[in-house]
Amino acid sequence: MQLSGLQFHLITDTRRTTAAGVMFPEHRHGFYELGVVRTGEARWHLSGRGDVALRAGEAMLVAPQQLHFEEARVDTGFAWIGFHAEEGMLEGVPLHRRIVFEPWWGELLEVIARLRDEDALHPPFHQERILLLLAELVILLKRAVAPAAHREKQERLERVARIDTGDRIEEARAYLERNAAKPLTMMQVARWHGWSLNHFEALFCARFGMPPKQFQQKCRLFKIEQRMRTGERSAKILAQEHGFQDSGYFCRWFKKQTGMTPSEYFERCAGRQGR
Repeated sequence: MQLSGLQFHLITDTRRTTAAGVMFPEHRHGFYELGVVRTGEARWHLSGRGDVALRAGEAMLVAPQQLHFEEARVDTGFAWIGFHAEEGMLEGVPLHRRIVFEPWWGELLEVIARLRDEDALHPPFHQERILLLLAELVILLKRAVAPAAHREKQERLERVARIDTGDRIEEARAYLERNAAKPLTMMQVARWHGWSLNHFEALFCARFGMPPKQFQQKCRLFKIEQRMRTGERSAKILAQEHGFQDSGYFCRWFKKQTGMTPSEYFERCAGRQGR
């Protein structure tokens, strides 16, 4: 059963009552799993990612094939919804992080109840209704995370506004240096540090004597040269490690920067080491 990129797999809506708590064995799924804490408290243990604690009114989206297990700390009510979604449908929804569903908690519980009834009773056209309910679920997920994302953005802007301009431009320089291998745009860096692009470029040039894009390229080249001096000579690997589209583009960029192809540069380095 599949429509518009969504495919329903399962729903479990249950309550676990125990004084000592209960642990669900370690497992993984081939689909997304939205784990919802209806009442009580629980903890998700995610292999390689650590633990996430959830309380009533909170949920977490677990990615396909993520090894995990759940542990209920108290008398806890759970709901799990398993589904497949095409790439891009869950854009903006964080994986393996706590999602607070206020003020959408009532709507989420209603969707869960309707999904459970459709899956259990199989009334006429239940498959179509299930897919519509899954679409509602995706919308609720995005609504739930939108306020948190907005708060994070505001807090970051308030933080950078409190930093002295000189310290902030130094922070931007260090950020470019650390992330030289990533395909960052200067607009992204400017906004991250609380400036318009033009203002950022003017401040950077005044402080460091070159545009930020040129500085980024110099840092990237320096890191590539370091890798080549340690023996790495594969253009494909160097391109992948330093954010280039393909090895051909990397070779053209490298020659423009140094006047030599990567292989010529490597041979020169090897000759110097031989002497």
